[in-house]
Amino acid sequence: MSATNEQVRAFLAERTEIFRSVEDRQQIWVDDPFDTSSLHGEARDVFASLLANATGAEPPTSGRMLLILGDAGAGKTHLIRSFRSLVHKSRAGYLGYLQMASGASNYPRYVLSNLIDSLDQPYDQEVDSRTSLTRIANSLAARAFEPHVATALREDEDFEDQELAEQVRIGADHLLKTRYPDLDIDLLRAFLYLHRPDPRIKSRILKYLRCEDLSLNDRQRIGDIVPKTDFNDPQQMIRSIGRLLAAVGDTPMALVLCVDQLEDAYMVERSEQPFVRALTALRDLAEGLPTAIIVVSCLHNLYEELKSKLSASLRDRIEHDPAPVHLRAGITAEQGKLLVGERLRYLYEKAGLEVNGKADVYPFTQAFFADKHRLSARTLLDACREYRDRCRKAGRLIELDGRSEPPPPPSVRESALAMRCAEWESRWNDFLAESRLSPPDEDEELASTLAWAVSCAGGELKSSGRTVEVSQDETALTVRLGNAGAEDDWFHVGLCNRTAKFGWLQKQIAYHTEEARRSANKPVLVLVRNDDFPKTANVTKALGQALKSGGRTVIVTDADWRTMLAFRDFKQQHQGTDTFDSWLQQLRIARVGAIRQILDLGPLDLAAPAVEPPPPLPPARVNASAAPATAGATSRPERTETGAIATPRKGGQLALGKGGGVLARPLVMDSSELTQHAAFLGGSGSGKTTLALSVIEQLLLDGVPAVLIDRKGDLAGYARPEAMDRPSEDPALETRRRLLNANVDVALFTPGHPEGRPLSISIAPEGLHELAPFDRDEAAESAAHALSDMLGYRASGRDASLRAILIQALQIAAKFALPITLDHLISLIGDADPALVAAIGRLDTKLFNKLVQDLQTLNLTATQLFATSGEALSIDLLFGTGPHARPGKTRLSIVSTKFLRDDSQIEFWIAQMLFALLRWTTQNPRGSLQAVVLFDEADMYLPANRQPATKAPLESLLKRARSAGLGVLLATQSPGDLDYRCRDTIRSWFLGRIKENTALNKLKPMLNGAPGDVASKLPGQGTGEFHLARAGEVTQFSASRSVLTTEQLSERQLLTVAMNKRPRG
Repeated sequence: MSATNEQVRAFLAERTEIFRSVEDRQQIWVDDPFDTSSLHGEARDVFASLLANATGAEPPTSGRMLLILGDAGAGKTHLIRSFRSLVHKSRAGYLGYLQMASGASNYPRYVLSNLIDSLDQPYDQEVDSRTSLTRIANSLAARAFEPHVATALREDEDFEDQELAEQVRIGADHLLKTRYPDLDIDLLRAFLYLHRPDPRIKSRILKYLRCEDLSLNDRQRIGDIVPKTDFNDPQQMIRSIGRLLAAVGDTPMALVLCVDQLEDAYMVERSEQPFVRALTALRDLAEGLPTAIIVVSCLHNLYEELKSKLSASLRDRIEHDPAPVHLRAGITAEQGKLLVGERLRYLYEKAGLEVNGKADVYPFTQAFFADKHRLSARTLLDACREYRDRCRKAGRLIELDGRSEPPPPPSVRESALAMRCAEWESRWNDFLAESRLSPPDEDEELASTLAWAVSCAGGELKSSGRTVEVSQDETALTVRLGNAGAEDDWFHVGLCNRTAKFGWLQKQIAYHTEEARRSANKPVLVLVRNDDFPKTANVTKALGQALKSGGRTVIVTDADWRTMLAFRDFKQQHQGTDTFDSWLQQLRIARVGAIRQILDLGPLDLAAPAVEPPPPLPPARVNASAAPATAGATSRPERTETGAIATPRKGGQLALGKGGGVLARPLVMDSSELTQHAAFLGGSGSGKTTLALSVIEQLLLDGVPAVLIDRKGDLAGYARPEAMDRPSEDPALETRRRLLNANVDVALFTPGHPEGRPLSISIAPEGLHELAPFDRDEAAESAAHALSDMLGYRASGRDASLRAILIQALQIAAKFALPITLDHLISLIGDADPALVAAIGRLDTKLFNKLVQDLQTLNLTATQLFATSGEALSIDLLFGTGPHARPGKTRLSIVSTKFLRDDSQIEFWIAQMLFALLRWTTQNPRGSLQAVVLFDEADMYLPANRQPATKAPLESLLKRARSAGLGVLLATQSPGDLDYRCRDTIRSWFLGRIKENTALNKLKPMLNGAPGDVASKLPGQGTGEFHLARAGEVTQFSASRSVLTTEQLSERQLLTVAMNKRPRG
């Protein structure tokens, strides 16, 4: 293959270290862009099964231990990283990570310290930046307090310590009496305190959770909670936290502890006692906690040599429940191509090159992957990194070595040095776990610690061609990051840990904002805090003004502070000791999450060696020819009908329009933001639908399928050749039109009418009996309310009793896996099934006759709604995935609701689709965007003053869809009727012309951070004029147009187009 100049430039110049072969503990909490699911499939399947069992309706009687054995370089830590992703993205539990090697005499204390560090990390950084501790605290607070109290505890800046302590006491008492009678009340109080974003409270609560002692002043700040400092308290604390996790969610949440063996080197005689002590303690934890999963990752040789030292019962527990999983270090040539191809695809996309599917593996050849000496993941990636480093130093692609000899064994000196470095790693690991240092309260002291850490990181980064200079001025740092061959980066880092009371935090933010603005170096403003910024009106406004020019906030976790403080002491104690400096050559402080964020270093940007940038290359188009060694489809330009090559889009970036002001710069957003959903609001003629369709058209060309819920019939034009064959005078839109016609598979569905393309549904979601009891009953209840709405039942009087009977009937049918059709439901109620009679309690069975008559009437009058002919509603069908996929095509599905008889039928049908989407999200977890659904006239499905059948499942979808990469888009021309309580689950709000006072008043809270009175501007906006509100920032812009010019189709036109679009055969 002939490489493009752009690919060569990226391969040589881009700093990103894509071929790093060794994972470190900081990377556990960052999503792996290169995860290859085909590697270690057995281990992944076994773990997924354990997770499902631990979180099922009937968890096992005790926790489970999974032993993973493998050689050095087999990918054990990489596998643990994938476990973290599965656990957190599926919202199935919480994961703690620790390294096994420890000389700690109290191993449970060592485990607890690492567990709290793990829970203080972001839970799912791409979707939910809250730490696990904050998520747990927020969930408990929602159950302990009325909504207004829970909100006030987080946002009211005037709470006094005594008032807060009293509210926490009341909330904990309520939880103990109503939900968690077996839990420690002090543990409940501790987590309720964490609900309030206050750094001084958080540091003391974490000391309590670590079973560390508290001073009298510490206790007074957190309501006189008594510390737990006895030898056995850490083990009890872990179990208490595990029991809390099992109970805090709607379904049980697992506590997963992943214990990773240090593999650089080991000495059996030194490992025996810690090894036995660790496994014994872990076994005891598992046996006392049914929802626990203990994953022990160990070198195969070490386990074989030491397993005879374990008791028979301990070995039996470890080796048979389930059996150990053995990882093979070797990989196939095809797996090797996938490993390398994914990394190169990431590299090219980061450099702005268009890539479709898997990237090719140029400049690596077929012979390179066939070399048996390279066929382990580690050795292959090391060889790729070594070749890329040589190319970068030469400033060009050099000849690739052919078949290689096996790497020579390390020399005696190298082995001894590796052993000593491994010992230093173990000593540092124990030192960190046993450290009792905690961050000081005063920002000036914190700034001093942070200045030392940033400077230390600068020393570590020298090998990558970077230099760091730091100066401190009370609570602020000025940081210069020098980049070899590029301009320096400047940062103003301001500590912001003051309370929001009396406007102190607001003033602190304003001070740092002004200092950064006045600086001659024009630094990036970085506002640093030890806990979340409170969402009070004043703080939100101050943050909005501070960050509108490109600044950012960084939350420094307690774990990060402790790491910095402990490392400073550890370094001072051992500086100059034999081999210590060799151990220091690895990145330590530069990999701390907060330091990476402050210096804006991606997790893959740390290890690239310093090289001179290659000389400029002449521009050239991408070569579309295929190479013999590829890992999948290659990126290729699209040819238009005239033979000209259409310029490919920059994947992931959505062009929204042009910003306001004199410069009128293009406004773009990353498509990944849509996993946090978007709303398009504006009156008729405001251009909201045009903007939403422009976004969707770009997503379709990025390979993201879309579903449009069309109430009026004006979105179905995508299925009409007359509309999509009409040339555009705008060259960019014309190019997009041709690409859409060539690459998009359009389907138009007409539920309720057999002449178009109907979609059949049942009266309840399919597979209800397969769900956990809570989810099953909840889904059955929602389906019963939807059915009751169609029957015209109100929520009071006799109708409420009819609803209750219908709920019980559906729950019984689901529980016993009975067919859920109208006929079977009529029989179950009409025959007065004993289980149903028992379930309704004191309700009058005479109501059965009324319910049966109403269901019979519905069965006769809604035959098309429940018709079993034609295609069944399926998310794979709507998204064009699975058996419905068409190679090279992206599915656009349009669902017209015009043929459903009335609003109750529309709401029932949409509710069933929402149930199907909810189930799909649990079965397809994914961090990146993989599909979107647009609900036009969304106020019907999520109204402010009604409870239609669609409301509860749509609210639930807005919360759960993020974990599956499903973007929910809401559009309405009646924004005043939309329920704005969903605003916390929607990131991006596109605000067009809005005149209704009701809507304007509801929007004001999200506009507080904007300069000027934005609410007063919205009524006078013209067509295509919008304000985008997201993350406390508001931007004015003129929207881009869509290819489709919407025009309402008649019912006959809709049926004709739908019939013509039916699949043939």
